[in-house]
Amino acid sequence: MNKPTISVIVPAYNAEKTLERSVASIMNQTLPFTEYEVILVNDGSQDGTARVCGELAKKYPFIYIIEKPNGGASSARNAGMKAARGEHIIFVDADDEVTPTYLETLLGEEDWDLHVGSMTLVNNKGERHDACLYERTLTTQEEMAEAVLEMMQKDLPVSVCNSLLKTSILRENNMTLDERMVQCEDADFIMRYLRFCKKVHLSDKPNYVYYLPDEKKTYNDKNGLRTSLKLLDNAYQLSMKESTRKAFRKYYLSWANEELFYYKGDEEELKALAEKFGELCQPYLKENDRKAFRHRMFKNMCRSRKAEHIIKTARRVMNLYHFLHAVSLRHLFRKA
Repeated sequence: MNKPTISVIVPAYNAEKTLERSVASIMNQTLPFTEYEVILVNDGSQDGTARVCGELAKKYPFIYIIEKPNGGASSARNAGMKAARGEHIIFVDADDEVTPTYLETLLGEEDWDLHVGSMTLVNNKGERHDACLYERTLTTQEEMAEAVLEMMQKDLPVSVCNSLLKTSILRENNMTLDERMVQCEDADFIMRYLRFCKKVHLSDKPNYVYYLPDEKKTYNDKNGLRTSLKLLDNAYQLSMKESTRKAFRKYYLSWANEELFYYKGDEEELKALAEKFGELCQPYLKENDRKAFRHRMFKNMCRSRKAEHIIKTARRVMNLYHFLHAVSLRHLFRKA
């Protein structure tokens, strides 16, 4: 059997209602069937997903199925990457769709290390919005870092689903998605992958149709603060430019602030998290950043309309401020 050019990996968990629609869009490509394979990863589904996978594999001979215990989206994607035979790898979520030119456009005619496409976002009312990138080719790490920052600031998804990856880069550098992360694992993976890229292309063609969830997911995750700092570390690995680093600091520390601010735990747990947050932030917090950070905390406090919450919020803000100050002093004494 000939080696395919592209391996399309579809992680599926309890996706019996949407999987067939998603796969049908993958089958309807302008790129010939001989150029790609489709790997369906059933991540321990409890509904009829396994049955749908079996029916699709009977219908299309180049569809392969992986059955595994439930481990989350990153675990399913990693299983698909391990089995992939293609020169390139790309992902499609089981509840999304792609346009007929999706694979052909991303494959292109040039040898890019990464090709990122634009998206069409669809809300629960069926309203569509094209989230388009500015088409260009990036050849330096600074340009790549600035592109990631631009996407984040414009709320454009930093996703593996619209990104054509080189299998050789993934395997030579033992790259996998971090299965410990419950949010932003795509952004973490893409930023780590960019370290090994010499040429990246951004496409303004929205060939991936992303269906937004009915409600934004919320996470009561003790590692949320670590996630924001991990992503900040990734950004620092990409960029040496202080203005870009400062923009990343502002973005991620604001997010980390809100993670701590709205954390639903008891006061002792919050106290421990606040202190740890201060320690994690210390390498990045310069004096001007601290001022902006405190201002952001005050704005968060003022958003609340409930007096009781405002009082609790004020206490948390003061606790966090004093923790940051205390950690800063300890850091200085250690240096001395």
